[in-house]
Amino acid sequence: MRSRYVILAALLLLAAGTVFAAPASRPFAPVQNGFDAVGTREATFHPERVLVQFRAANVEKAMLAVPFVRGAEMPGARTGIASVDALLARDGVVRVSRPYDRPARMDKAAELGVDRWFLLEAPGADVQALAADLAKDPTVAHATVDWYAFPASVPNDPLYADHWGHNNTAQMISYDWSTYSHTGPTVGTVGFDSNAQAAWDQTYGDPNVVIAIIDSGVDIYHEDLSCTAGYDFGDNDTNPMDDSRSAGHGTCCAGVTAAVANNGTGIVGIAGNCTIMPLKVADRRGSMSFTSITNALYYAADHDVDVISMSLGAAISSDAATDAAIAYAYNAGCTILAATGNENNSVISYPAINEYVIGVGAASPCGDRKRSSSLSTELNPGVYADPNGYTCDGERWWGSNYGPATQDDRGAVDIIAPTIVPTTDISGSAGYDAGNYDMFFNGTSCATPYAAGVCALIKSAFPDYTPAQVRAQLVSTAQDIVNVESGAGWDRYSGYGMVDAAAAIAGGGGPVENPPVAAFSGSPTSGDYPLVVAFSDQSANAPTSWAWTFGDGGTATVQNPDHTYAAAGVYTVSLTVTNAYGADTEIKTGYITVTEPSAGGGTMHVADMNVYKVLSGRKYYGRCDVSVVDDTGAPVAAATVTATYSGDISGTVSGVTGSDGWVTLSTLTKAYANSPFCFTVTNVTHATLDYASGDNLVTQSCEGGDVYGAESGRVVGLTGLGRNWPNPFNPQTDIAFSLAREGRVRLAVYNVKGELVDVLAEGVYGVGEHVFTFNGQDRPSGVYFYRLEAPGFTETRKMIMLK
Repeated sequence: MRSRYVILAALLLLAAGTVFAAPASRPFAPVQNGFDAVGTREATFHPERVLVQFRAANVEKAMLAVPFVRGAEMPGARTGIASVDALLARDGVVRVSRPYDRPARMDKAAELGVDRWFLLEAPGADVQALAADLAKDPTVAHATVDWYAFPASVPNDPLYADHWGHNNTAQMISYDWSTYSHTGPTVGTVGFDSNAQAAWDQTYGDPNVVIAIIDSGVDIYHEDLSCTAGYDFGDNDTNPMDDSRSAGHGTCCAGVTAAVANNGTGIVGIAGNCTIMPLKVADRRGSMSFTSITNALYYAADHDVDVISMSLGAAISSDAATDAAIAYAYNAGCTILAATGNENNSVISYPAINEYVIGVGAASPCGDRKRSSSLSTELNPGVYADPNGYTCDGERWWGSNYGPATQDDRGAVDIIAPTIVPTTDISGSAGYDAGNYDMFFNGTSCATPYAAGVCALIKSAFPDYTPAQVRAQLVSTAQDIVNVESGAGWDRYSGYGMVDAAAAIAGGGGPVENPPVAAFSGSPTSGDYPLVVAFSDQSANAPTSWAWTFGDGGTATVQNPDHTYAAAGVYTVSLTVTNAYGADTEIKTGYITVTEPSAGGGTMHVADMNVYKVLSGRKYYGRCDVSVVDDTGAPVAAATVTATYSGDISGTVSGVTGSDGWVTLSTLTKAYANSPFCFTVTNVTHATLDYASGDNLVTQSCEGGDVYGAESGRVVGLTGLGRNWPNPFNPQTDIAFSLAREGRVRLAVYNVKGELVDVLAEGVYGVGEHVFTFNGQDRPSGVYFYRLEAPGFTETRKMIMLK
């Protein structure tokens, strides 16, 4: 496939830097709406959402054992990871849920960490800052805002003759700048087209070949479209109708790729006998979030889609969750195409920049890449002027993005395809035009489904082709472009050239022997030791083995390893990948920078304490789990925690926190435990961090719950929820809570779906400790949650029943 450089995509004109520095809004003027020098300001990401992927080891420790079903929620909107929950509480996160459904190929999905992604909802918070802070947490592999994508917007069919992309007779009506409409003279270079008619002499495509249109939806009742069942991920329902506030775009794309051939109606798509699967990712407002796009990718892969077309993009170089979904779909056999963007910029949009995606640019009818005007006064917001001026079509306000001058680079254009052609529109007047068709659908939004349709023809002719073989067939048969900016052979402006449908299905059938192309990323790439870096393989062409060197003597052979750097230094990382056809190595010199923890680098805090008892013979030891975090909420390792304990016995005990910031303290002797055990932290010491005893989330805890809280700095009473005992249990366990004052209480048990299992207590209870027994005799083994609601107090804990 391609060894692309990681660069910034081009729909938004952003300076280099972290994704968290991106602006919250941008001026946007869809190219389909014509020249608009001002545009409107549109949000670049969802204002209330953050996506976070936890490291595997931390997920196992946390309260994240919720069903792998999109929308399944964490009770109490907390994760069970102290440092993360401190950030969630700080920013008012109200919901933690699964953003994706369980993919059918779970073995592949698990390798990509799909099960470790969660969606946080924080109304009113600065989600960019929250994502940035979460990304620094050692328990987190990735954290990002939920970005929005923007639209990159001879048969007997009567409008066939108007379609220059199928058969160019210089018939396209150019754009008249004086009337701002396509009323100018006809233009085009005769014969510069996709050679569709010769391709159709062989096939209009196989109805069993399915093209997924991931977009604003599709008019499923249109007279000229043949659709299979799809889904609406924007509004989470089964109706993928193109009916959002910004309707029409997806319906136009569907017609370009597969409007029905030879039905005596309207137009014909390049693959007019293939089938469309509409996957709507726009919500009612017309916003297309990457959470919805990612879900659509998994859905397409799990429903045996052959080709995926995405006429959309965003100004980010990557998105970890979407990257995983793209890799999953590619490995499932989906050929994936995306638009390069409409800014006439020298970098292309995401996801076209992904190594598994074919990046599609737009072709003008006179043998050129679609270019913009050389005058800035004639451009839409964010569009770059082109020194060679606008192309013969006359649409001066936009141009097709292009990439670096390195063939098969990650950011390179692969192919160009026709734009400004007739296609289907929403039936009636709800789309771009009044009527069922749009005569001048434009942008790389138009070129992408056209190229996707050619891929569908290739798949129809060669049904056993893999995505790598489909791409190889597409680019190897393309028509070379030579003009004012493009020389002979591959070039940065037009890639391999103009699609040639006839040539693409005329030959082939043999294997494509593609050696792998190594690529990888790591996160984070700098920080104090011990620094845990999550490495992610992004290699192309299906490698079968991986050999990592981390620069400190460490190595690994798994695809996506985590590695801990234990000493300060600058480290060079390399990855060598192999398959049956060869090997490739990527080396990143000085990629990881590890620094010494700074002396006096902040303050430690006791973030959480949990007290419980452990039976030993006929008596009990008291135990207390203590969590220590720093000012950022990150776990503090190697901190010495000293505490006193009381109950039937008393004493002083100390212990040292591990890499997760937790330490378990135990009473030195055991007792019958007629009185509850209580632990009080008296001091915490560390080689470089200070401890302020008056500034903690908690400093004393009993079996009934926490006693001291940082928000008040005083005793808040013995209201609390204890750990159930025993845990794990079969089939009964005791649950205790204590009240500082009389009040109405509800103690209930829930399963992992959040469904109510049992109410153990509900009513008014007095001051003191109360114990109730949960009997799971008729319940299956698994994880359960119990929740206490009392005056001014709510807490949820996890328990496990093993039969």
